[in-house]
Amino acid sequence: QILATTASGITSIDQIREKKIPVRVALNSKGTLMAVAGEAVFSVHGFTVKDIETWGGRLNYVAYNNGLTMMKNGQIDVIINMLAFPSSQIVNAARDTQFKLIGLGPQAVDRLNKQLGTETINIPANTYAFSPEAANTVRGSVVVMAAAEMKDSEAEAIVSAMLKNFEFLQKSHATLSRLTPDSLPKVSPLPLHPGAIAAYRKAGLLK
Repeated sequence: QILATTASGITSIDQIREKKIPVRVALNSKGTLMAVAGEAVFSVHGFTVKDIETWGGRLNYVAYNNGLTMMKNGQIDVIINMLAFPSSQIVNAARDTQFKLIGLGPQAVDRLNKQLGTETINIPANTYAFSPEAANTVRGSVVVMAAAEMKDSEAEAIVSAMLKNFEFLQKSHATLSRLTPDSLPKVSPLPLHPGAIAAYRKAGLLK
């Protein structure tokens, strides 16, 4: 989700490149998927974080809550992070800061998906009180990783238990409420454990 302060006048990522805006950006901690995705947002629009610095802008790699505080204090113009929506962090920040949710165009979304292995997702209109319009973006996946040495029977048992208790899993957290059984085998670019494959096949989720 990409937020730009109303005061910055920024309404799209292309605008930053076209006007060479000396934008002050907050990305998540360096090396995290969220920070990599944030950098990729710029690269698929034809510029880099180094270009931003050349234009007089600044990159800040900080924890998301710290970035939102910096935005509140007028220290940054744009903040990018990968998180579920509606985000309570964004809802709370909107009480003190005026900002706009920035969507991505279809070409940028397609390039990000190819580069990062993400998926296209639409943030519906009015997800946030300050955002009456829908916004296209991408989402990453949270996966359960296992050692390659794990026995097939153990991996199969874990996945089978997840599927058996899927409704409980959905109700355990608001973020998981949108989870669907058919999305579980999608862990690209990682390979599925043979035991997981067996469980998904038995459940009819894989051929």
